[in-house]
Amino acid sequence: FWAFIFNPWATWEYLHTMSAAGVTAGFVMAGVGAYWALSERFQEQAEVSLKVGVACALCFSLTQIFPTGDQQGKQVAQFQPASLAAMEGLFHTEPNTGLAVIGQPDVEHRRLENPIVVPGILSVLVYGTFGSTIKGLEDFPEDQWPDHIEILYYSYHVMVGLGTLFVALMGLSALLWWKGLLLKRREVLWALMLAMPALVRLHDRAPSMRVVVEIVDRASVRGIRDGQFDMGIWYADEKPRSLLSEQLFEDRFVGAVHATYPLA
Repeated sequence: FWAFIFNPWATWEYLHTMSAAGVTAGFVMAGVGAYWALSERFQEQAEVSLKVGVACALCFSLTQIFPTGDQQGKQVAQFQPASLAAMEGLFHTEPNTGLAVIGQPDVEHRRLENPIVVPGILSVLVYGTFGSTIKGLEDFPEDQWPDHIEILYYSYHVMVGLGTLFVALMGLSALLWWKGLLLKRREVLWALMLAMPALVRLHDRAPSMRVVVEIVDRASVRGIRDGQFDMGIWYADEKPRSLLSEQLFEDRFVGAVHATYPLA
């Protein structure tokens, strides 16, 4: 059991996954802060959300690349070399192997069409030297090839592309924050807000919906009663008498003690 839990593959997989969770949390915090800043609401909270969110998202985005992503790539090269070749669209074995930035894998003719390749970089990333040779798919029996090579290739490159965009956006945001300009650059705030997955999905599903996050008070209730808001969700001890309301769910709290505790 412990050998399974602490094997090198599981360790780096866990760290890579957890850093991805940190990226998501950072983007959400930065997106909420950007939304507040653009709406000119809760400026103090907006500054805190932006500062913490940008810092966390940048740090964890870099961690996704190195060391967690780097180590996982090296393990793929060691234990699944055919998968590495498929991910890179590498059909032919060659020294000083280049990194394909873009291209379309043609499995039938065993070639990468319209490639843009940076020479030697893949050899450096995997083995640390420009002269290293990385095996192409032609050096492996076809029954060892991954299924759906095109899907593997494109999904991997989309992942790498998104990671690069994450670092670029958060790096720019961190630089602007350090210079005291982030709150003045509305285009960057818009980018941060639209990068938050929840708001993007909500906007796609209901483009005319406006979401307002605020501290609930009497003005909020009055806004719904007067038609400024269509609906509100909040915690309340009592139902507002002037509004039609329905309880959505009930929190259930359970006390827990050790089996030998006197009150057990």
